Amino acid sequence: MKKIIGLILVFILLFTVASEAFAGSRPQITKNPETATVKKGGKVTFSIKTKGTVATIIWYFVDPATGNEYSGKKLSGAVKEVKIAGATNNSKITLKNVPESMHGWKVYAHVNGNGYKIDSEPALLLIAGMDVPEEASESPDEAPAETPDEAPAEASDEDPSETPGEASSEESGDVSSDEPVEMPAEETPADENADEEVPVDESEILADSSDDSPEEGGAPIAFTVTSSAKVLRLLDASGNVTDDTLVSSLDMTGVGSVLVSSEDPIISWTLNGLTVQPAEPVREFRILNVTSDLFIDIKTSRVSAAEAVVDENRMCKVTCTGCTFSYSRGKLRSVTEGEVPAGAPINIVADSSDLAKNGYSVNGGKPEYEGQAGFRFVVTEDVTIVCK
Repeated sequence: MKKIIGLILVFILLFTVASEAFAGSRPQITKNPETATVKKGGKVTFSIKTKGTVATIIWYFVDPATGNEYSGKKLSGAVKEVKIAGATNNSKITLKNVPESMHGWKVYAHVNGNGYKIDSEPALLLIAGMDVPEEASESPDEAPAETPDEAPAEASDEDPSETPGEASSEESGDVSSDEPVEMPAEETPADENADEEVPVDESEILADSSDDSPEEGGAPIAFTVTSSAKVLRLLDASGNVTDDTLVSSLDMTGVGSVLVSSEDPIISWTLNGLTVQPAEPVREFRILNVTSDLFIDIKTSRVSAAEAVVDENRMCKVTCTGCTFSYSRGKLRSVTEGEVPAGAPINIVADSSDLAKNGYSVNGGKPEYEGQAGFRFVVTEDVTIVCK
């Protein structure tokens, strides 16, 4: 009798140890993906941390507008611009060239292993400079917690065709169960990507997973775009002009775009010291996704005096420092300040004996006509001329 009792005790002990070892190998998510902000066209990485036995990790992205969700492998088919690294069986996934259309999308990971399955808490993908959805401000503590007291056996009654996005709270309980039960062999995420079930390998992850946007992880940065003349108009996120008024300076926050336009043909422009010269002069051009202070110096080709059409009804104010100007038809001669009709040709003459060796600056632009005693050009707007 004692031998029988001893054998029973040994069997119970072995069963308990085996059960604990089996239960201890179930997958668990110890760190959920975090909401991230990225500038348009930038790069962003989402990641999770797990413990226990993990067979597959599949990332999913949910479009808030339609409710449609896509696995990481299929995301590029739905969103053509985006490029993906680490789409399958990686604890990290990196998106590059993120478009504005993905603002507010939800991101979560689905983990399978040892007959268990669990979804991470969702994170949000945000685009810098766009309105933040209300969900982004919710505390992670408000997310539904896992229910460790529920056993995996409760999940066996579920339809195996249920998608990861529709997983109920019972599935969360699967992970925290103390009593492992064999799950149905057919699991939707694993079936949908059956060819993707390989050991976890993070070799696909880009070495530099951080985003270069100065706005990510902190308050948006304020900056100013200025130009050498009143040629700037502010653009909204869709590329539409928000105000038709031409200005020489625009204050922005986070990220912004501007339209540069001029009545005179623009033959070149310089952006913070970098000069761009188009094959043919243009009347306007756009500068998109500016994130820091920018100075635009434009050079235009004014209409020649012979081609000018004078508008007597529209007057331009001219101010000259270190020089004088004259206008023949209206008998305005040798003055430093005055009004002339739009389209009127005026003559500029340096007052200094150095004959403006450093050139003349028009509306704060780059000095031109270096070393010349004077020059002639057509007035089409208010202008300030400084002899250097």
